[in-house]
Amino acid sequence: MREHRAVVAKAIGRPLTRAEVVHHVNRDRADNRPQNLMLFANSVAHLNFHKGKPSQAIWDGRKGDIEKPAGQNAGSKGEMRCRVLRTGTIQWRKLRWFQGDLKQVTASDMAHLKAALIETGLSSPFSVWAEKPDTTWILDGHQRRLAMAELETEGYKIADKLPAVWLDCQNRAEAACFVLLLASRYGKMKEEPLTAFLAEMGADLGSLANIVLPDLDVEGMIDGAAREANAANTIGKLADDLAPAPAVRVFRIEEATLAPRVIAWLNRERIVFKEVVPKQ
Repeated sequence: MREHRAVVAKAIGRPLTRAEVVHHVNRDRADNRPQNLMLFANSVAHLNFHKGKPSQAIWDGRKGDIEKPAGQNAGSKGEMRCRVLRTGTIQWRKLRWFQGDLKQVTASDMAHLKAALIETGLSSPFSVWAEKPDTTWILDGHQRRLAMAELETEGYKIADKLPAVWLDCQNRAEAACFVLLLASRYGKMKEEPLTAFLAEMGADLGSLANIVLPDLDVEGMIDGAAREANAANTIGKLADDLAPAPAVRVFRIEEATLAPRVIAWLNRERIVFKEVVPKQ
């Protein structure tokens, strides 16, 4: 480990991460006294400090705080780092493909994704890594990028700039880990809790038509629900057909009251009248 990094690591009580950058206050790289050193979360924060832009150092030796950063108590395992550098909008058509052939997407998968985008719109930002000023890679949103390009050729209008989150990656190896992390799932979905969740939220299985849930056979669940509904309708109709006809009710009724609406009601209620009393 280089001396200036070793000095800061000792001062803050933990090893430095690969992304963290040590700054020499007097620009003399041979002067590794703690009071001449500052620690920044990453190269972007360090560069912003050089440019005079707002940039908060993780640790500043000029302040004489050469033990541990504020808030890090004895026995602490260190501060949880935020790897989000910034949020904003980006020209999505210029984003570069990073994951190669890591995922295989079928024509059916792409059709579902396009249908979902049409139905719900764009609801998630891209996660990106700016390796160089003119090179920004997609870390999350590869298939969405492809689907959007296809939808444009089909006549849909999409804004030139869309929301994005820039992540802090020191190199391609870290970026690759983020791709896998963003694609990871740490829980398994089951059919019964999903059905209960949808019912509680007032939704139904039909709303999942264009959603791919790898743990479940969504299409099978939708087909099964449709078969159950059809069976229920069939049973209901059969029950109506087999229901006994209501008992015949006999009325004496004056001819003058046989308005068309009365006749219609009699027919609906299966009421027959045996005798009509002539109008007096």
